[in-house]
Amino acid sequence: MMLLQTNTLAPVALALFILAGCSSKPDPQLIADQMTLTDAACQEAAVKKIEDEVVRAAFAARCIRRGEFKPSASKSY
Repeated sequence: MMLLQTNTLAPVALALFILAGCSSKPDPQLIADQMTLTDAACQEAAVKKIEDEVVRAAFAARCIRRGEFKPSASKSY
């Protein structure tokens, strides 16, 4: 009985594993990562033109975080 359940479960699990990777919609984070960060592209009007809400949010987050790290001057209190 146990052997029969294992024999039928394995192909079903394999099929689900294979189909899980098949998606017609690309990853929104990947799309946002591939978009070019420029001053013009990061303007609010340009970001609002991005139709997909998830891609827009991911790209806006990248725009906010772009730039260089600039340490502040030391202060002794």
